[in-house]
Amino acid sequence: MTMYLKGLLYADDASAFATGLGIGLPTGSDFNVNFPDAGNAGSLTLRNETVTLMPFVASTMSLNDRWFMQSFGQVLFVTSGDTVVNNNQEVGVFHQQNLLQTDIGLGRWLWRDSSRPYFTGLAGVFELHYTSTIQDSDVLDMPQGNPLGGQLVNNANRLDLLNLTSGIHAQLGPMSSLRIGSVVPLRQTPDRVFDSEIQVSFNRRF
Repeated sequence: MTMYLKGLLYADDASAFATGLGIGLPTGSDFNVNFPDAGNAGSLTLRNETVTLMPFVASTMSLNDRWFMQSFGQVLFVTSGDTVVNNNQEVGVFHQQNLLQTDIGLGRWLWRDSSRPYFTGLAGVFELHYTSTIQDSDVLDMPQGNPLGGQLVNNANRLDLLNLTSGIHAQLGPMSSLRIGSVVPLRQTPDRVFDSEIQVSFNRRF
């Protein structure tokens, strides 16, 4: 679960700048894996305990009557690690990597009519999303003599992900909007962690 505290730094008729802090809480399930070849010692659990802090800055800007731009920058700081359990015994703590996340988007209004009660505008949008690991992967050595042996580590180590999002933004009156788009990675493995995806988001202001 992630919660954000947001504040508006500056706004005028054509632009707005904001900052804030996100807090990520570990509400998901633990990660469990079994290695049958290791017998009774082949059970490994990574407890979901990491708390993250995510300070960010963001802006939106109208370039003219048709074109608009949005940008966002965030650093994800890991404040705690995840306990690793093997055969019901704690063997150490694994720390996830800190992340840098930035994106920039450009959109163009295809149609607008503020006099309508509900469907008041339609725009095409394009966005570039970049995510990078800030430091090398943590390395957790399994205890000497453990049947699993080896290390717990992110084999890909440093990742630089670059994805392109394109879609349609529909303005549903002054308080609501709907976006439907597709996401495609622009880089190859290991910096390509999925083939493509569809995104649907609905925003409601109160």
